[in-house]
Amino acid sequence: AKALPADGALVVFEPLNDFEAVKFLSQKLEASGCAVSDEALETLVELLGTDAGVIAVEAEKIAVYHHGSKKPFGASDAVELAGFSKGRNPFDLSKAVCERAAGAGAAVANLLLNEGAEPLVLLYNVSRTLERLVKVKRLEAAGAGASAPYQAGVSPGHYRHLAAGAKAYSEDKLLRGLKRCLETEALLKSSSGRDPGLLIRQLLYEILRFK
Repeated sequence: AKALPADGALVVFEPLNDFEAVKFLSQKLEASGCAVSDEALETLVELLGTDAGVIAVEAEKIAVYHHGSKKPFGASDAVELAGFSKGRNPFDLSKAVCERAAGAGAAVANLLLNEGAEPLVLLYNVSRTLERLVKVKRLEAAGAGASAPYQAGVSPGHYRHLAAGAKAYSEDKLLRGLKRCLETEALLKSSSGRDPGLLIRQLLYEILRFK
């Protein structure tokens, strides 16, 4: 134990917040010589979440995809490279979760998976939406008032959408949904042999349908 102060090091494993994730992705891309717009960085973090491992892999994909291009990597490139077709809105899934629209959620998930969207990207889209709904539900219960959108880290218009969606869930339901997201992430990242598309569909069914 006496050797620890001299030879040890403090390692922080807290998840990145949005600002840190954008900065981390920006540093990764700058190191590979890839010019990227601020809008593209924010769009990628919005789609992928703040998992450093996922961001690092995505940065490598972007560097390869954009190599030799003189045009900065933009938001439309981010949406396409993240696995969404130009004709499909990548935020339709989070909209279905907010509205607790089981039919719409299943239809969007099937379309995106059939188009080759990464299951982990869809998972982070769902879990990020649930996290925001929990935060907004607590802010509403605390009577946060005009500062609530800024505390939630979203625009006032988006906050109103989330506040309306949060009414369709109990806080316990949202927290159980987040727990299931963590369990699904572990299965997707393991060699469980489970079909990734099926795992995403099961997750959505439990979140949107079950009480």
